[in-house]
Amino acid sequence: LRQRERVRVRIDAAGQLAVEGEDADRVAADVLDEQAVTPRRGVAVAAGGGGADLVLERVTKQFGAYTAVDDLSLTIPAGSFFALLGPSGCGKTTTLRMVAGLEAPTRGRILLGGQDVTGT
Repeated sequence: LRQRERVRVRIDAAGQLAVEGEDADRVAADVLDEQAVTPRRGVAVAAGGGGADLVLERVTKQFGAYTAVDDLSLTIPAGSFFALLGPSGCGKTTTLRMVAGLEAPTRGRILLGGQDVTGT
């Protein structure tokens, strides 16, 4: 077993994903499957790290005939601690990938601080 790495993932001032820490290069390659990923642009975060509410409105993601996420609506208040729990295959990772901008929802909207960031 290898020891868990401690890294920090953030979006830098230029809007690029930054992974920092002792094994950052290897961890970034593992997490991003060695693909170049550009995070959402134009998303405002309040000064002082206060953040903004994250809202998913009737979000659905389909892969062909398979529906991974079906009509999900939720609000995560700024500064809150939040976890997605559920069995394997229930759509947790797909939901997080849509929030991160790595997947586009088939239907619905994703808002950050009231700003629609769906597909950006």
